[in-house]
Amino acid sequence: MLCALAVAGGCGEEDANSTTEGSITSTSSGAEIEDPTVSTGAPTPAAREPDPPHGDPPEQNPEPRLSPTRVIEAVLTVSGDPRAACGELVTERFVRAAYGDRRGCLAARKPAALADSIEVVEIAMLERAGTSTVVPSGGPYDGIEIHVGFTSADGFGAPWQVSLLEADVPAGP
Repeated sequence: MLCALAVAGGCGEEDANSTTEGSITSTSSGAEIEDPTVSTGAPTPAAREPDPPHGDPPEQNPEPRLSPTRVIEAVLTVSGDPRAACGELVTERFVRAAYGDRRGCLAARKPAALADSIEVVEIAMLERAGTSTVVPSGGPYDGIEIHVGFTSADGFGAPWQVSLLEADVPAGP
């Protein structure tokens, strides 16, 4: 039985050339391993455009944009900030479908309901959307594949947000 954990916006068409396999594992101590082939979307220092000659000075310490993998990890694991996991890291439609409202989302973020870490089995990205299959370690979905949809309002310049979680979980007690 395919059980939708939360239903939200679509992810667009997949491109067969956009699939990358990788993994990320985080522990409560903060140790993590990530496949470098998974793009963070953040510009590297060499890729930054030069500062304009006139206008406002650039922001001194700009916040780097989180990769889709990091966003998924923050939403599904105990390491994520509850306010971000129920705010800027998820779509409003996702919060309404899964929890009713932000208050319900925050109330649901109990450590026992969250994974300790995730392994990314597959990730496919387009400019403004993507999908990923992850397997959590710990929590109620321990070892079960979860299909995650994520979007970005402006493509590679805007933050990524989780828009869908689906898992094939057994029904009943």
